Amino acid sequence: MNGAEWFKHDADMSADEKVIYLESQFGLVGYALFNKMLEVLARANDNRIQWNEFQCGVYARKFGCERAVFQSFIEEATRPEVAAFIIHDGWLYSNGLIKRLAPMYEKRARNAEKVRKYRQNKKSRVHDDDVTVTPPLVPVTQPIHEPSDTVTDEQSREEYSRVEERRKTHPPTPATTVEMPEALKALKGFAQEWEKWESARKPSMGAARSQLETLLEHFANGYDPRKIVKFSVEADFRALARPTDAMKLPARMFTQNNQQQRRYVAVEMPQGGVNPAVQVDSLDFSRAEHLRDKALLTFEEYQRVRKANGTNSA
Repeated sequence: MNGAEWFKHDADMSADEKVIYLESQFGLVGYALFNKMLEVLARANDNRIQWNEFQCGVYARKFGCERAVFQSFIEEATRPEVAAFIIHDGWLYSNGLIKRLAPMYEKRARNAEKVRKYRQNKKSRVHDDDVTVTPPLVPVTQPIHEPSDTVTDEQSREEYSRVEERRKTHPPTPATTVEMPEALKALKGFAQEWEKWESARKPSMGAARSQLETLLEHFANGYDPRKIVKFSVEADFRALARPTDAMKLPARMFTQNNQQQRRYVAVEMPQGGVNPAVQVDSLDFSRAEHLRDKALLTFEEYQRVRKANGTNSA
């Protein structure tokens, strides 16, 4: 994944002209929104996110500010003379952040190249005709309960004793499971694809939680998590693949009336995350007309306008 878990925060960031300008327009809220957007971009693949009206509403809700304020902040921050952020071809990014993270990505590439060469050399040594590969005396993939009848020499018995002692003092760690976000759980067929990924890679609890959060973010950006996981398993990747245009969800359709009507609305889920694909026609706004034009509903608002027999379609 081409994202970062941290980025450098300059000690004199408040003295930067673009930060001073944003604070002059929005006060300390401008400083907070600037850094929150840097955090989002640092974690995102290629340090950029898709940008449109839908995303504007989602992030405004995440950051806890009014949509109009956040929209105005983005407009001011992307002005050419400010250039705190840039919007190009539907993508939002920060040139300053990209330059700041470049050394980290270069180090990652060097380490990956070292690992590749090490594995290649190791594979070459194993297949070299002049090298005799001695199998392990004790198979570590099978539980050992007593010495084999064929183990007779003292060295093998000592090896068995060490392995048996290690098995007794270091019992296997109980399996743990990570709660899947509701938005992904409701996506038909995702659970089966995720099970295949876990079976192939056996990620740790922390890694699984991080991967599910990344897939949820891709889902909010219009990509199909099922295709991402399926491609990663079939390609035998050690990490989840980056989403491509071929992995995008079908385009959301609009009616051809004089006024465009939305087909979908996003909903904040109680366990965390956002489900961006709830059909508008499955909701009843007759008693809550003020919620009809919202791009993002809280779960309580969603429950209020959901029809008695309505379904959450993803």
